[in-house]
Amino acid sequence: MRMEYSIVDYRHHPGVGGLEFAQKNGWGLIVAEPLKAGRILLPAQENVEQAWRKACSGKSRLECALQWLYNSAAISSAQFNVTSPEQLEEYICAAVKCGEGELDAFDLLWDSKVRESYYSNRYFKCTSCGCCMPCPSGIDAPRIIELYNDSLMFPDSDMPGLDYRLEGHDRIKCVSCGICVDSCPKHYPITRLLDMA
Repeated sequence: MRMEYSIVDYRHHPGVGGLEFAQKNGWGLIVAEPLKAGRILLPAQENVEQAWRKACSGKSRLECALQWLYNSAAISSAQFNVTSPEQLEEYICAAVKCGEGELDAFDLLWDSKVRESYYSNRYFKCTSCGCCMPCPSGIDAPRIIELYNDSLMFPDSDMPGLDYRLEGHDRIKCVSCGICVDSCPKHYPITRLLDMA
């Protein structure tokens, strides 16, 4: 099984539920983009930076993020996008320092503080549960919300906008029927966000 998973995707669908599902069924799990295409390693808002400093306590952010990932026995492998042999070597050197079950309760608490600091910068606290789908107009509201939130959570706001256009979201217009809002368990004003997109 392959899924995107990172320290900030813990509760984001499929998130930890997908991890547990794979483990329960005895499936190998390949994690894609555990560093969110490197955006986790970039400087971020001050609340996020403070959380990382406390969580890493002397380790690099790369080591800290990979240790959180490899702490789980359910993860068989991870896929990274690397742009140079030097970057590949850096990732491998950090990964070999990580192992299953090495984080204690305090480490996991600080990692959750990192996640919460990213989450606090989102517009909607959407988990991409899909209850708002299908849209009669063909709009993928959970994905658009995810891209919008990513533009607020990470410093590289160009990437979500590029994904938005490449995935064709800008070609489908919301007719404000409100079905998504009525279907959303949290009743988020999804149509308002789609009007902003």
